[in-house]
Amino acid sequence: MAEPAYRRLQVDERRRRLLDRATELFARHGYDELSMARIGREAVDVWLDWIDTHRDAYLALQRSAGIPEVKELIERVREETASACSPRSASRSRRPCAPPVRAWLWYMDGVCLDWVHEGDLDHDAVRGLLLGTLLGALTAAGLDPAALGELVR
Repeated sequence: MAEPAYRRLQVDERRRRLLDRATELFARHGYDELSMARIGREAVDVWLDWIDTHRDAYLALQRSAGIPEVKELIERVREETASACSPRSASRSRRPCAPPVRAWLWYMDGVCLDWVHEGDLDHDAVRGLLLGTLLGALTAAGLDPAALGELVR
């Protein structure tokens, strides 16, 4: 039987990988040089590296998006990502960044699929396109671009 194209990491394994990546970052950069935005930027690179290394698995995952269980998993990951990237508004319990982040995650899949199929952009160009459009989506949602600027530097 063929191996599944995608395997969701258990919480402990996902935590271990994030801690390993953070350890690598702290080994290369001083504590004062790091920020959540920089770690977020690094996470984009890690995701793009994974796609570049596992193109067939990424395509299989995207093709499987119509299967109810896979669709539910993808939607849950998008929602958790949007919520994690969106601090609660001080005046309400709503998360003002969640809608543009959710929309951007859909866009990100489209860009990555095009990158895998067409191969007409390099890794840095894809990262720049993704980070630039994320900044644009958040800015269009009324968030202060100055507060978000470090994310795309």
